[in-house]
Amino acid sequence: ATPVRAESQQFGLFESALRDPNHFHETLARLTPLLGTDRVGTPIVEATHQPDVFRMQTPVFADAKVEIRNPKSEIRNTSGLCLRRYRPAIHADVELEQGRPVFISTLVVSGPVKRARGPWCASGTWWDQRRWSRQEWDVETCDGAVYRLFNANGDWRIEGVYD
Repeated sequence: ATPVRAESQQFGLFESALRDPNHFHETLARLTPLLGTDRVGTPIVEATHQPDVFRMQTPVFADAKVEIRNPKSEIRNTSGLCLRRYRPAIHADVELEQGRPVFISTLVVSGPVKRARGPWCASGTWWDQRRWSRQEWDVETCDGAVYRLFNANGDWRIEGVYD
């Protein structure tokens, strides 16, 4: 039997902490030359409305101060539907009538559209080579499921399903 080092503190059930931050730092140091600095670190969401845009930042292991907030001070309305995103978004064949989706066909769902709301147009970085734009639709199929569709440059995809 091999003895192990005793834990210096006990964490909560849903907390995760590094057992030895020095070993983690060594692992990052070995991974960075293999994968590149843009693929190792902590994801930071960019200030844009474009889906899935983030950058990687080197983790900082300085003494992070934990701020305890009053749970009653930030009560948000959590009612509404949750979008469960498909990764990657699923290609869809969409039939339009008067510019609105009326029939969708994918590997996940196929059939007529009962209701469609949209389009919601989103775009960004129009001044750059990385410009993007898309039209989003929320559609309800005859079986009652609600999906998020989007059209980017004529390519229709199902981004996710609401539940």
